[in-house]
Amino acid sequence: MHLARSRVDPALTAQAKLQRQHPTIAEDSLWKFLRKKQIGARFKRQYVIGGYIVDFWCPRWRMVVEIDGQWHDPERDRKRDADLEMLGIRTLRFPDHTPPENIIADILADYRWLQSKKKPSPTLHPTTPKDKTA
Repeated sequence: MHLARSRVDPALTAQAKLQRQHPTIAEDSLWKFLRKKQIGARFKRQYVIGGYIVDFWCPRWRMVVEIDGQWHDPERDRKRDADLEMLGIRTLRFPDHTPPENIIADILADYRWLQSKKKPSPTLHPTTPKDKTA
């Protein structure tokens, strides 16, 4: 499983486009907050990754946000989340009745938590100037 765009199934791409054109009320409400980098990163909606259509994808943060309605199958969702995790992608799931403001707060908190877990880059030690008289 990989993120290569050249191997995306055309049927999945067509289905994703259809879903973008006909979002659920919850997806449409959240999109108003995510679009145009309003929270500091670009999100794409109804995007194909690893053979799945995800509700919202943030490439910069390697994060998927899913809005789960009554039709979601928890077992299938667990498999999908595990497959995406193997690609280094974190999935956040929310019931479709969750207010968009709460989802945004959770997305930002999760991003800050992920940043705090990253190992700091090695500190560069300043070099001592060479003695030019020697």
